[in-house]
Amino acid sequence: MTILNASWEWPAGRNIQYELLVKVKTIQALQGGLFGIRQSPSLVQSLPDPVRVSGLIIKSDSGNVGSTIQLVVPVAEIESIEEGEHALFGFCNDTICISILPMQSE
Repeated sequence: MTILNASWEWPAGRNIQYELLVKVKTIQALQGGLFGIRQSPSLVQSLPDPVRVSGLIIKSDSGNVGSTIQLVVPVAEIESIEEGEHALFGFCNDTICISILPMQSE
């Protein structure tokens, strides 16, 4: 099974280049040191209240259907998404996700 590791960044004016429809399998809060220290190699890269999201790609123009995707995002970005639900992940390039929206199950 292929695992795609993506990174989260806020859009900052960038446009979505492609989207993946994902069935969210797990949402796991990350635990770390004081104030989330040790969640990232650099404090500058640390995200507030990080969670690891993992899911199965079920629709894609990039040929990754059936692969697993995982990334770490701020919990505020996925508050309305639960495990087992579908979400649309928007990417500005091959590895950077800038949008996660809840979708109704197909």
